[in-house]
Amino acid sequence: MTLLTRAGGTAAGTLCIVALAACGSSGNTSSSGGSGGSSSASGGGSSASIDSCLANTWVSSGVSGTVNGQPAQTSGGTGEKLTIGADGTINIDDTSSTPLTINAGGQVAGVKQAGQGSGKLTSSGGNSLTVTLDSGSTLTNQELDANGNPAGTPQPGPSTLTVTYKCTQGQQLQLTQTQSSGTSTVTYVPASSGSESGSGSQSSSSSSST
Repeated sequence: MTLLTRAGGTAAGTLCIVALAACGSSGNTSSSGGSGGSSSASGGGSSASIDSCLANTWVSSGVSGTVNGQPAQTSGGTGEKLTIGADGTINIDDTSSTPLTINAGGQVAGVKQAGQGSGKLTSSGGNSLTVTLDSGSTLTNQELDANGNPAGTPQPGPSTLTVTYKCTQGQQLQLTQTQSSGTSTVTYVPASSGSESGSGSQSSSSSSST
C-alpha cells in the first residue's frame, strides 16, 4: 500500500507520505472514522477477519496531508495497486506508482516508490489496521529533491505498518497515518473504475470523520 515515508530533511520532508512502501515507522495513528453508507472497521482486535469492504483491488488516486498542523500541497502519488483478499492477504504493487511531490511552507520534497510486496492485513481494533509484509518484499522508497532528482539511495519499506481507514463499499478506500509532524492520507479507488480520475494536487488531509 503506498503508505507513508519521510521525504527529505526539509519542512516538507516531515510529511509522512502515504505509500505503504514508504513510511519509516508506524507511529501513533489517528481515528479517521467510518464514512456514511460504508462498512466500518471490524472490531475486537481480531486477526481472524477483516472488514469485507476492504476486499478489492484498489489503485491510489491521490495523497493529502498536513505538516505541523498546516495543509500541504501534494501532487502525484497515483498508480499504486493494492489487492486485498477477504482473508486479509494483501499484495502491494508500486511498479506503476508516480512520484509524489510535497510543498509545505514553500519547501518542496518528494518520494518515488517502487517494487512489490505481499503480506497480511489484520484488524488492530476499531478502525485501525496493521500490515505485516513477508520477508521477500522488494518495496522501496526513493527520496527526491526539489527538482525531482534522486537524493541518496532507495530505502527499503517497513516490514510492518499501522494505519486507520475509511471505506465506502466498492467506491473508495482511504488509509491515514499520523505522526508528531503531521498526517498523511492516501485515497484509493477500485481498479476497474479508472484510478487516475481525481488525481492531482490536494491541499488538505482527508482523514476527518463523517
